[in-house]
Amino acid sequence: MAEKYWKAQENRIRKLLEKRGWVALRQPGSGALKQIEFKGDVLASYGCTDLAIDHKSTKGEKSVSIKREDLQKHIGYAQEMADFGIITFGYFQKQDLYAVIPLEELLSLFEDRERLVSRLEARFD
Repeated sequence: MAEKYWKAQENRIRKLLEKRGWVALRQPGSGALKQIEFKGDVLASYGCTDLAIDHKSTKGEKSVSIKREDLQKHIGYAQEMADFGIITFGYFQKQDLYAVIPLEELLSLFEDRERLVSRLEARFD
């Protein structure tokens, strides 16, 4: 039997993270589990950064909808167990994957990157 579309996408995300050096695990049955530490379709870590990834499977070719309650629920779970909560999605039969993260977290990442680059530049000047 062919692998279900949603399972294949979760495995794709896990493999992508692993290829880049992350430790990543797919969490089977994550939606049905009561324990908060097992919520998230893919749990990943790199150094001291932890991610809780919830993949929204869609077979849509033109649009994707993410319900506010799903977004808020996942971000709430992620805040309790990981550094970042990310919702991923892709379009049916397309290779690109996309991520949704809170804007505050994205801005913090960019600002941290700029501070690091500035320190490195100052160090080598």
